[in-house]
Amino acid sequence: MKIKRYFASDMRQAMKLVKDDLGDDAAILSQRSVTGGVEVSASLDANLPRSDAFGPSGHRATLDNALAEARKKVSVAERGGAATQSSDQFGASDVASEAAVKRTLESIQSARSTAAPSRPSGNARGQQQTLESMRDELNDMKALLQQQLGGVAWGQFVDRTPQQAMFWRRLSGMGLSSTLCNQLIKIIEPQASAAHNWRRILAALARQLSTTQKNLVMEGGIFAFIGPTGSGKTTTIGKLATQYVLEHGPEQVALVTTDCYRVGASEQVKALGRILNVTVRVVDDPRRLQETVDSLSGKSLVLIDTAGLNHQDPNLQLQLSVLHEVRPMVRSLLVLACTSQQQVIRAAYHTYGKARLVGTVLTKLDEASSLGEAISLVAEHGLPVSYLADGQRIPEDVCLAKAHNLISRAVAISEQLPEDDEKMINEFAVSQRRDFQPAARYVS
Repeated sequence: MKIKRYFASDMRQAMKLVKDDLGDDAAILSQRSVTGGVEVSASLDANLPRSDAFGPSGHRATLDNALAEARKKVSVAERGGAATQSSDQFGASDVASEAAVKRTLESIQSARSTAAPSRPSGNARGQQQTLESMRDELNDMKALLQQQLGGVAWGQFVDRTPQQAMFWRRLSGMGLSSTLCNQLIKIIEPQASAAHNWRRILAALARQLSTTQKNLVMEGGIFAFIGPTGSGKTTTIGKLATQYVLEHGPEQVALVTTDCYRVGASEQVKALGRILNVTVRVVDDPRRLQETVDSLSGKSLVLIDTAGLNHQDPNLQLQLSVLHEVRPMVRSLLVLACTSQQQVIRAAYHTYGKARLVGTVLTKLDEASSLGEAISLVAEHGLPVSYLADGQRIPEDVCLAKAHNLISRAVAISEQLPEDDEKMINEFAVSQRRDFQPAARYVS
C-alpha cells in the first residue's frame, strides 16, 4: 500500500490534489489541520474499499472532519477575538471570525460537491436520505456557527463599549428594532454619566416620533379608519364619535360602515348609532360609497368604518381605491394594535400605507407587553401618531398622542418584563450582518 500526503490551504484544494493524482478510486486515510491549511493522507490500494473513497461513507468521514475543523476554528476565533482590542465597533477580530466561518462553510460545501459525482447509482432512496441528513447537519452547523459568532461579537462589544452595550440591551428590551437601537446609541457622550446619556437617548427617540399635535376628528371632516381585523377600528370610532357628540351634539355626526364581511359588524355600528342618536349608513357595495357620502354632505363629521381584509383579497384593493377617489377628500387613519407582532404591524403598513394616511391610532396599549414594535414602525417611516387608545371604556380611553408620554409608557412596560439575553444577542448579531446604516442626525 502506497500512502501519499497532500498539503493545501483548504479541503477543497486538498481533495482536488488527491483526485488529480490518484483518481476517483483514492481512499482518504486521515485529514488534519496544520499551519497554513490542511494535510490529507490518501492511498490507492486494491485492499482498501475503493468504491467508498469518495462515496457516501467517505463523504461522511470528510464531513465529520470538516465539522471538527469548524469547531476548532470557532474556538480559535473566540480566543483571538477576546484578546484583540480596537476603537472600531466592528474591529479586526470580528473580520477574522467572519473569515474563519466563511472558509469553514466553503470547505464543508466542497466536501459535499466533491463527493456527489461519484456516488453509486443504486439504492436511490438511501442516497436521497443520506443527502437530506447531511443537508440538515450542514444547516445546523451553520446556525451554530452564526450563534457562536454572535456571542463573540456581543462579548467584544461589551468589552470595548460597555455603556453602549448597556443602552443597546435596554432599547432592545423595549422592543425597538436593531436599526433604531444602533442609531440611538451613537449619540451618547462617552464622558457623561449613564443617567445623562439615557435621558439624551429617550429625548432623541421622542424627537423621532411625529404626532399630529391636534385633534383631527374634533375639527370635522370625512375620516376612514383602516387597518387589520381586530385592530380596534370600530371601538375607536365609537370613542371619538361620542366625544364629538358630547361637545357639538348628534345632529352633525354620521357613521358609515363598509364592513359587510364580518358577522355582526354592521349591527355593532347601528347599535352605536342608536345610542348616540346619530345617522348611520351601511354600504354593502364599495362602489356606492361616493353616493352615500354625497347624501351626508350636510354633516360636519363623517366617520367610515372599513373592513379588515387579507392583503391578497381583491376586495381590499377595491376598497382602498374607492376611498382614494371619493370627493370631497377622505382622510384615512391607520389603526394598529400594539398587541400585534412586529411582522403583523409591518405587513399592515405595507398593505395600507398607500392610502391617503394623515395619521395612525395605536390601540390596546393596556394589553401590550411591548410598545417598541409600533414605535419603531412609525419612527422609521415618519408616520404621525394621532391618538392612543388604552381600554374599552367609551369615550374615556382615547387621548391625543404625545411622544414623551408614549416613550415613558414603553420604558415602564419594558422594566416589568424579564430580560431575554438570547433573543437580544441574536438581534445584535443580525444587525451586524446587515450593512450598518449611518446614524441619524439629532438636534441636541
